Amino acid sequence: MPKELIKNTGIYIAIGFLGQGLIFLLWIILAWWIAPSQIGIYALVMFVIEFFSALSIFGLDSAITRFYYTKEKVFVIFNNALTIFIATSVLSLFLFFLTAKIIPVFISGLSNILEENLFLFLAIIFTNSLFNFILVHYAALKKVISYARFQTLKVLSFCFFSLVLVYFGFGILGIFSALLFSSLLIIVLFLIKERRIISFRISSFEGVKNITSYAFPLMLHSSLVIIILYFSRILLDKYTDLVTLGVYSFFLLLVLQVNGLWSSFNRAWLPEVFSKLLDDKKKAIEKVNSMVFFLSFIYLLGFAFLIIIGELFLFKLILKEVYLTNIHLFYILLLGPLIGAISIALYPLYYYKNETKRILFISILLSGINITLTFFMIKFFRETGAAVSYFIMSSLAAFIYFFVFKNIMPISSKVINWTFFLSIIMAINAALLIKTSSSILFLIFIIISAVLAYKLGDLSKKKDLFFYFFKKITGKINNKIIN
Repeated sequence: MPKELIKNTGIYIAIGFLGQGLIFLLWIILAWWIAPSQIGIYALVMFVIEFFSALSIFGLDSAITRFYYTKEKVFVIFNNALTIFIATSVLSLFLFFLTAKIIPVFISGLSNILEENLFLFLAIIFTNSLFNFILVHYAALKKVISYARFQTLKVLSFCFFSLVLVYFGFGILGIFSALLFSSLLIIVLFLIKERRIISFRISSFEGVKNITSYAFPLMLHSSLVIIILYFSRILLDKYTDLVTLGVYSFFLLLVLQVNGLWSSFNRAWLPEVFSKLLDDKKKAIEKVNSMVFFLSFIYLLGFAFLIIIGELFLFKLILKEVYLTNIHLFYILLLGPLIGAISIALYPLYYYKNETKRILFISILLSGINITLTFFMIKFFRETGAAVSYFIMSSLAAFIYFFVFKNIMPISSKVINWTFFLSIIMAINAALLIKTSSSILFLIFIIISAVLAYKLGDLSKKKDLFFYFFKKITGKINNKIIN
């Protein structure tokens, strides 16, 4: 693996661990200060924010990464993308303004919170979208130090403002205000630093048209992904109560920090593979296949460690009783990012050929399946059904991508077979956990799968990757970020 990729990946993962770890700890603390029902309301409001944010950013998070590696100059692509962003943000905010009173009719748990805090949420949608735009700009250019500094500052300021505002009695609105303040801080700093590259006069109709054509299906894809991700929480609001929704959402918030780590990895992985596919397609694909087993092994190893220390002492130390009695939800939800790791490794193969219409087709298909599956699972099995549905959809998504893209990009049969095996063995593991409540039995399956990932991926022949990878994360990279 190239030293630049290892270095960049190390920085992204180091920042990911720091950021996601701080958010993880933040929610552990907030869960003691805020009632589960308030966390339930937070989850529902975040669905609205993220949905309208997806409309604002309009798939540009993926489009920028792809178009920065064309013959067009980067600053031209940047200003074309920024022009699109401003236009789509105006449309998105106007749509939210029109629907804020209507949304609680369909999501009863929201009550009047959107209407009563309309301008707060309008500001959050815009700043949240622009912050993501800024991060992907630096990630696409492989400017990992700039990315790391902005991301770290965002997380630290968000945690600080959240703790202060919640402590002084602002409740869940304090967390939303913290989200606004932390994003706004980064935007101001970005404008000061990069003001020279911003020029709407550089934008061209042809450039905007090309990016829009690529990005539009990805915007629809992102919107559908958000609906899929939040659909279980919307249904739990309907079929249970805000306390049950809050407990499930708390665990899901923790699990989503893992997905955040995969996103951090993907910011280095995607542009690196794009550039290598131009030079040597065969070697690039071999690296993708090796990464599937590497990520599977690392995740399973971390999962096993979490179960061991959690069952011994950690969970009793940091969790309220209402969460301890539902710890099985946490374990089942954590199976989702395991399959997600495989998808992250393969993402470059899906996005390289500009087949964004296929990705949109997959999103529509998965949305239909998810809505149907989640509806019945929650109706009959409540929060446990929601967790199982989350895992099933992660596995199903991986196989649908395999099927749709198998004739476009060469996906190894070894990778497909491994994904199939892992999905089946983890489904059995989840079923046994629900039936027996045995965390020890669950742990045994996790350890066996980790050993198989190591053996099948021939990771013993890639020890230099392990040592160099972790040396960079814990050593020089951290020094570079600080300096």
